[in-house]
Amino acid sequence: MTTAEIDRCVEFIKRCVGDRPIVIGVSGGVDSAVCLNLCTRAVGPNKIIAVHLPTGITPEVDTRDVYEECRRIGVVPTTKQISGLTAAFIGKVGRPVDKQVIGNLSARVRMVLLYALANKHNGRVCGTGNRTEYFLGYTTKYGDNAADFYPILHLLKTEVWAMAQELGVVDSIIAKPPSAGLWEGQTDEGEIGMSYYDVDVGIKSYMGDIAKGTIPSELLKINMANRHKSEPGPSLLQMRW
Repeated sequence: MTTAEIDRCVEFIKRCVGDRPIVIGVSGGVDSAVCLNLCTRAVGPNKIIAVHLPTGITPEVDTRDVYEECRRIGVVPTTKQISGLTAAFIGKVGRPVDKQVIGNLSARVRMVLLYALANKHNGRVCGTGNRTEYFLGYTTKYGDNAADFYPILHLLKTEVWAMAQELGVVDSIIAKPPSAGLWEGQTDEGEIGMSYYDVDVGIKSYMGDIAKGTIPSELLKINMANRHKSEPGPSLLQMRW
């Protein structure tokens, strides 16, 4: 990953936010760490509102990594535990609910809080999704896919790892298995059923970025099933009669 690409992302952020502060959820994962670094370069650490939003099952190592990375680049984070808020919603929905419901609720609660802070400080919310997640629809609708701008949405997951190395993100963040942390033991690659490396090779093939090879059919099925997450909801405004 080149310095020129980092500079391009930073310039994009500046154009998106102007002189406003940036609100960003920092999970301890590589995507949010890279976005945090890019945003800090764009507006400076004093205009970054970095918020760690753990649940009751968030590993302690994630919290430690958040604070270590923030210290490294001069950002002061805050932590807001969301378990009580998620439980309140579940109380209104009514039990039983499965882990998917709880996980999606957690992601949406996080975004509600981030937008409340953005409203309070006249800021903009940074989205931390990447191109691989976008292609697969590996995101929570109105949760982590809701934001004002997306600095790394054009980068595949493997490219995000490369950029993290170039930015000097702490090693433990880069090395850990990617996880949305929505339920205990959850990992991205475990849910997808493939490594990110293999997924990215398939996406590159599908997009025509490599000379040969075909995308695995299971990836296309995931893409088609989840396209509703990346497209606006249908309405009569879109229809011709």
